[in-house]
Amino acid sequence: MPAVTWKHLTDGFALALTGRRWIAAGATYLFLSVFFGLTAAGVWFARHPNELPRFIALVPLLVVCGTILKGAVVVGTFRSALRRRLIDWRDFWGALGVWGILTACAVGLAILVLPAGTLPVSRPIIVLGIATFMPLVRFPLATMALDWNRHR
Repeated sequence: MPAVTWKHLTDGFALALTGRRWIAAGATYLFLSVFFGLTAAGVWFARHPNELPRFIALVPLLVVCGTILKGAVVVGTFRSALRRRLIDWRDFWGALGVWGILTACAVGLAILVLPAGTLPVSRPIIVLGIATFMPLVRFPLATMALDWNRHR
């Protein structure tokens, strides 16, 4: 629950710091579109349960693609923030350490709570999904957004 709360509290923070209303509003509309799309998919799967195993077979591929995308964004944003001297290496390692600790706690909790043999996906995919879900890119993005807004 703390990780979910942290994620939802920091979701739009960097976008609001840009000072551009259209960016924050656009992100809200994008979130709502994705939310309603996922809701529609959930309703469709509830009415067509025979299609669910086909989707569950795609979950590992989706998690790996999401992890690669998040990793590329994290590397790019931290590299850009470090190059612009908006953060230093101590901030980088601090953010990475906090992210690692919270991710380890969430993974440990998932291993304790989730039953071992009844999950439709493997444990490494669950661990990768948790690591992808935990917010990391918001720290350099918020710093760059604040710097972008400062010069207006």
